[in-house]
Amino acid sequence: RQAFLRFQVTGVGPFAVARAILRLTAGKGSSDGGRVGGAVYALSSPAAWSEAKTTYNTRPAVVGTPLATRPTAIKPGQVVDLDVTPALGADGVYDFALVNTNRDWVRYQSREGAKKPQLLLTLEPDTAPTVIVTAPAPAAVSSPGAPVTFAGAASDAESGNLSARIQWTSDRDGALGSGAAITVTTLSPGPHTITARVTDPSGLTAEAETTVVVDHPPAVTIDTPADGAVVFTDAGPVTFAATALDAEDGDLAGALGWTSSLDGPIGTGGSVSGALSVGLHTVSAAVTDARGVTSQARIRLRVRAPNAAPVVTITAPADGTAVPAGTPVSLATTATDDFDGDLSGRIEWSSDVAGALGAGATRTVTLHEGTHRLTATVTDSDGEPAAATITLTIAPAPPVVTIDAPVAGALVFANLGVTFRASAIDATDGDLSAGLVWTSDIDGPIGSGAGFFANTLRVGTHHVTATVADAGGLTGVAERTVVVLPPNTYPAIAIDAPTDGAALFAGMPLLVAAHATDEEDGELSGVIRWSSDRDGPLGTGAMLTMASLSAGAHTITASVTDAAGATSTASVSVVVGPRTITLAPVADTYVDAANPGVKLGSATSLFVDDSPVKQAYLRFDVRGIMPPFTVQRARLRLTAASSSAAASGSGGRVQTIVAGTLAWSEASTTWATRPALDGPTLASQGAVTPNQVVDFDVTAVVESDGIYSFGLATTSSDEVVYRSREATTGGPELLLELHGPDDPVVTIAEPENGAQVSFGLAVAFSAGAVDRRDGDLSARIQWTSSIDGPLGMGASFARVLSPGTHTIAATVTDSSNVPASATVVVTVTSSGNIGFRDFTYPTAVGTGMSNEATAQKPESHLWFVDGTWWATLYSATARAHHIHRLDRATQQWADTGVFIDERPMSRQDCLWNGEKLYLASRTGYLAPGTNRLLRYSYDPTRGTYDLDEGFPVALPGGGTESMTLAEDSTGRFWVAYTWNSTVYVAHSLEDDMHWSAPFVLPAAWGLPVDADDIAGIIAMNGQIGVFWTNQRTQAEPDGTWSPMYTVATVATVGTRGLVQLDELHRRVYVFYSPFHESIYYKTTDMDRIALQDGLGIPLITSTGVRDINNPTGTKQPVTPESGVVVLAS
Repeated sequence: RQAFLRFQVTGVGPFAVARAILRLTAGKGSSDGGRVGGAVYALSSPAAWSEAKTTYNTRPAVVGTPLATRPTAIKPGQVVDLDVTPALGADGVYDFALVNTNRDWVRYQSREGAKKPQLLLTLEPDTAPTVIVTAPAPAAVSSPGAPVTFAGAASDAESGNLSARIQWTSDRDGALGSGAAITVTTLSPGPHTITARVTDPSGLTAEAETTVVVDHPPAVTIDTPADGAVVFTDAGPVTFAATALDAEDGDLAGALGWTSSLDGPIGTGGSVSGALSVGLHTVSAAVTDARGVTSQARIRLRVRAPNAAPVVTITAPADGTAVPAGTPVSLATTATDDFDGDLSGRIEWSSDVAGALGAGATRTVTLHEGTHRLTATVTDSDGEPAAATITLTIAPAPPVVTIDAPVAGALVFANLGVTFRASAIDATDGDLSAGLVWTSDIDGPIGSGAGFFANTLRVGTHHVTATVADAGGLTGVAERTVVVLPPNTYPAIAIDAPTDGAALFAGMPLLVAAHATDEEDGELSGVIRWSSDRDGPLGTGAMLTMASLSAGAHTITASVTDAAGATSTASVSVVVGPRTITLAPVADTYVDAANPGVKLGSATSLFVDDSPVKQAYLRFDVRGIMPPFTVQRARLRLTAASSSAAASGSGGRVQTIVAGTLAWSEASTTWATRPALDGPTLASQGAVTPNQVVDFDVTAVVESDGIYSFGLATTSSDEVVYRSREATTGGPELLLELHGPDDPVVTIAEPENGAQVSFGLAVAFSAGAVDRRDGDLSARIQWTSSIDGPLGMGASFARVLSPGTHTIAATVTDSSNVPASATVVVTVTSSGNIGFRDFTYPTAVGTGMSNEATAQKPESHLWFVDGTWWATLYSATARAHHIHRLDRATQQWADTGVFIDERPMSRQDCLWNGEKLYLASRTGYLAPGTNRLLRYSYDPTRGTYDLDEGFPVALPGGGTESMTLAEDSTGRFWVAYTWNSTVYVAHSLEDDMHWSAPFVLPAAWGLPVDADDIAGIIAMNGQIGVFWTNQRTQAEPDGTWSPMYTVATVATVGTRGLVQLDELHRRVYVFYSPFHESIYYKTTDMDRIALQDGLGIPLITSTGVRDINNPTGTKQPVTPESGVVVLAS
């Protein structure tokens, strides 16, 4: 929406408008105000609009900058003044537009309203404006067509800056343009008077003038002499000639005026002559045309007197100087010229004996013996030479002999010998080292030349002389004293550790130790140097611990050198092997019976199927198994593809390829040319899920370095897909775990590998473990099951195993943290009854799937203290809930008689915090009454519990379906429960006996809930977490969560999930009830969740009872001591 206004202004006359205000009044309606008042614009007058006919489509355009804006809020009835002074200057018609870009528009009253728009003018006496021309300066000259910029400034006392209104005119060309500055390129030739005129809004005017001449400047050219010419005074007067042409005036050469920068005026005309003084002149020829435009040309001219030869002076050395041969001589000279100035840098030196010596004001030379006549020569720019000469004598000098070895006073052993080395340099003859003659005052001549080795010197103090003569017969001599001692003995060295042939794993520390003695120097063990032929220097000392030897075969050498330089060594061999070797296949492929001629070696997947038959092949080049290391375990690791189609109920079996291990290639093998799977079956795999990592144990065949080929086949028509070596991630690997000679050895005596045991019978476990350093480690053996997890520790014990095929591992670690293990496979069969059935309870305690004795889902009914499992169970004899103790020998629960709650329908959530036992006992679902908190102290001497004084205390939430209890890191206790379709939380105050009022969980997500929903509370790392179900809106959890892991499918009607954690071994156990008739469980690594397919492993089943449900356990992490106990009802 836009508004338009038109005002007829009269009465201004000769006055100036000091201020113009557009006054508007907002409407009085509650909706007439707005957040901003809008902006006012001036329109060209008269604008093409009328009050009677203008519509939005025919409205005039609003352009330019607003005169005034009102950015603040406007209230109903408010008067708004907008300053429009810049638009008003004199009588006339003025149009304005009002625009508002804010969507919260404002409604002003029109001229038809009670408060009409007004234009309020404040007048003052008018004064004439002023104007000045700032450019160009008067009498400026410009060439035709050249741009000329005119600039001015105009102001008015009433209207301010009027520079934009300046009108520019020329008395020759008329109007030129308007504005504070204009540029004109069309001025006609000749003189111009330029006028700048300005008119203020009231019609008063002012003018200013400047002048411009548009003319071609004369063109002046000096023809002779040339710029930079040199003339001599003896050549007579200098003749100057030039031309001067003007586009308007023609030839102006006769008017040329000549001047010299040194001598002043020379003459007038196109050609003049004159004598100039010696020096560098700037000569100008200038002319002015008829319009006063001046041009000139200039040259530089050097005037010289007749040429004189340079003056050369040798300043060093002095004439007649004599110096010994071999002495560097410094030469120095100066050279000056009347015209060229300093010519010292152009001096050329020469000797009548040695020839040319080089150029420059200074030189340093070494001359041969004799008398030299040295000459310094220079030539000036006119070709005039000059020279200076001196005599220099180089006196003969003997050679200089320097003995470099041995050092003065050296002590040497007669049997070890000594090296003599020297140099002999003569200033004239050069290097005479080869002519040296060596003599001893004891043995006479002992050698010659620059160096030699002598080991025949007699014992004693020798004065050895090295002598040489130059070509002139001068002799140079040097002497050295050498003491020859009786023959030296080599030091003795022996390595104490490691033993020769020792072996260790990479990363394990290696102790090296040795001792060394010397007959002359005594004990040298501290300076033994250790090195490896593989890793280089290792260190110095009698004993070192090496922690970073590289994998491979090493020769470890201990070296020692006595004071005489005699070195002895000792060596042992050490093998450093990797504990694990990971190898990628050198080839892999699969073949397809449905496509017998197709080559599939470049595929990124390996398919294994029985219908149609598909088989996979892999070849590994095993390197790095160095004796005495052996393969303890070898695993072929495959990773299932990521698509859902990769999953299968059978992961296939692995066989070796014996006859054709090398007779197939990745590039060319097809179904028709495949090698036979002629080796034994090494391992097989059950169900496989997408992305699952599957390990096949191939230890039986991988014993040493070599080429190994494996084949994968299956009897299942449910295809499994693994990633090939061409896949970007998860390619096949052969993982080798090596066994060292010093590793402990574990041997399982019982059970036998492949043994089968009926469920319920105790399985005897027995094994031995020995270590070369630590001896018998049997008592430290850790036993685990692939199904049941940790089983116990020790050399022997008995344990009941769950049904299924168990891989039993016995593992031990020695004092160096080196592990060893052994495995056997045991199958536990079941007749249909698994678990132990104890006592029954009356119907008053609760019936139905959702309220049996071990309900509800989030509540824990068990705890483990003092090596014993405890539970809260209903005693039919006492007609109350009591604390019970598990007798493991009979697998029955014994009533301790410790009272908990007399209400049959009550249920407890139990928490042992390491000091006290806490039970939150609720009334039962929808049952009347008050929930209770009980706290017990455990007496280990009596093996029972005592209720603490002041307990029980009341808890809120009576009648809730479930209540759970948790303790945070500050010792505060919390409960959570559902009631009246929402989640409530309460917590203890200053102690366990005082509690806050319950409050609704402050969650904006997932509330309210259904009447059948439940909540749980759990202590987290520095926080308290509340979890609840929502069957009303099926709300998803808020926040960021890991992917979901399937425990049971909808088809199994799986329910009542229970999670138990083994934090020591990083295992997770998930128990649940499929089909509401039994208890199964699944287990996985805590850090790499991978739950089994199918129902899992049966834990509690019965052929006579078909309603086994509501598994319950403990809030505590389970341990090897506690094992895992689960109750169901």
